[in-house]
This record gives sequence, structure tokens and C-alpha cells, in this order.
Amino acid sequence: PDRISTLPARRYYTIGVNHRHRGITVYTDGGCTNNGKQNARCGSGIWIGPNHARNAAIRVPGPQQSNQIGEIAAIIAAIDAFPRFWPLTIISDSKYAIDGLTTHLQTWEDKGWIGVKNASLFKRAAFLLRSRIAITEFQWAKGHNGTLGNEQSGTLLGREH
Repeated sequence: PDRISTLPARRYYTIGVNHRHRGITVYTDGGCTNNGKQNARCGSGIWIGPNHARNAAIRVPGPQQSNQIGEIAAIIAAIDAFPRFWPLTIISDSKYAIDGLTTHLQTWEDKGWIGVKNASLFKRAAFLLRSRIAITEFQWAKGHNGTLGNEQSGTLLGREH
């Protein structure tokens, strides 16, 4: 080359969903032994499929322990388990967690999270959802109803449905 260009180098890429990745479906469940008592202990389960490497049982740390905390923590773990460019469907039996992240989220943010139980967990989940560049969908599944993924995510918690 006998001349130098002043034009910047450009890398073109597609913004949004990477279509080379099929969507992942994750079942989540949370639970708490001795819910509402001083010695309560909660955990979360995420289940993708039989013998899947990312199936997980999680003990939720911290002093705050309840069924709802276990449910939200399971959704956070599911979101965090996969790259942000993979489409994700999260199936949960928790209307509380799903409604909090879909129906009520904007209102809670507008009100500055005042009076919202488990606000720190909902804030974390909202941050993770907004940092994703692929579609994330939520579906509700009736708990204890024989749905394989729901049963398996509950079994990871050490409970039989």
C-alpha cells in the first residue's frame, strides 16, 4: 500500500438475537423448610433436561429465608446460567415471581421500590433481564401437577411433589 486511509475500520454485526442458537427452556422452583420460622432455610432448583450439566440445586444464602425468596433466586440462577444472547424460556410455578418481573416491575421502579418485599432480588433479576440481548419469556406452570420439568426442579430441592 502506498497510501494510508483516514477512514476508520468498521466491524459490522447484527444487534439482537443470535439466530444460530436455539432457545433454551428452563424450569425453576424454589422452596423453604420451616417457612415463616426463625430456622427457615430456602433453596432453588433449575432443571433443563435429564442429566443436563446446568441442572442445579442452590442453597440461598443470607438471613432472609422464605418460599418467595427461593422462587426469585431460582429465576435469577436460570437467567445467569446461560449466555445473554441465547433465547430463554423460564417456566415457573410462582405467579409471585413472574408477575413481579412482568406486570409489577415498572410500577415498583416508578415508586422507588418503596414497600416492595424482596426488592433487592427483584432488582437483581431485572438487571440481568435487561442485560440480555435475546428474548426471555416467562411461562407459568401449575405446581404439583405432574409437569416433568416442574417436578424435576422441585426434586432438586430435595422435595417430592
